[in-house]
Amino acid sequence: MTVITNTAGLVADASVAAAWFLQDEATAFTDSMLARAEAEGLVEPALWRFELANVFLVCERRGRVDQSALAGMLALLGAMDVRVHAAASDIRLLHEYGKKHRLTAYDAAYLVTALQSGRPLATNDAALAAAARVEAVETLTEVDNGADGQTPQAATP
Repeated sequence: MTVITNTAGLVADASVAAAWFLQDEATAFTDSMLARAEAEGLVEPALWRFELANVFLVCERRGRVDQSALAGMLALLGAMDVRVHAAASDIRLLHEYGKKHRLTAYDAAYLVTALQSGRPLATNDAALAAAARVEAVETLTEVDNGADGQTPQAATP
């Protein structure tokens, strides 16, 4: 994992990325975001891996995945081109954007990453998508495109 301050790639929060590892949650939208992530790479706050690790733990505890599936999920995650964006660790920025948009610090980290890197944000979190639009961040979300499974378009601020 490389620490960067600006690069190409997509910012995908856990609401989108979890579906890359859990087939029963995959949609045409999340599949298209995975294809884009594989082509362009990902720019993420450091917490992204922690959030996915938690998804994996919860799924394992609830019996949603077996050891074989878990090994495949971990291998896929390990093979992804993920670059960590340094600005998303600035607690002042997390507080500022979290307070301004009534977001958790976790969601503010995705917003700050997208803002500072200039990369689009893929999310299915309505509050995060709304905050991103207010900040003029290119927002990719299934919610904006309905449940028709069509390739998502950027939401305009």
